[in-house]
Amino acid sequence: MREGARVDVDGRWAVLIEEQGGSGEGRDWRLTEVRDVGHDRDGAVRLAETLAREYAPKHPWAPRGRAVYRAGEGVWLVVVAGATRSFHFRVTVAEHVATLD
Repeated sequence: MREGARVDVDGRWAVLIEEQGGSGEGRDWRLTEVRDVGHDRDGAVRLAETLAREYAPKHPWAPRGRAVYRAGEGVWLVVVAGATRSFHFRVTVAEHVATLD
């Protein structure tokens, strides 16, 4: 670790939302939201479940439905159907373990 770096291991929980971004061959995953939940992991899981069902992603513009999959402990993948194609986003419960300067 370089001199002057600070490591902050605070055990705080967050819900991360990653969405598809870009278009065509340039599509990628982008972290679009970080919601700090504090030290309550169970609260983070409840929030993540709610967001998987209710979060309004940037795309599609006019959603027609969604399929919610629990992909693992604290991870949901959501497929949102649009008028011409589907988009997906991921909701993850994550523990904040370090902040480095």
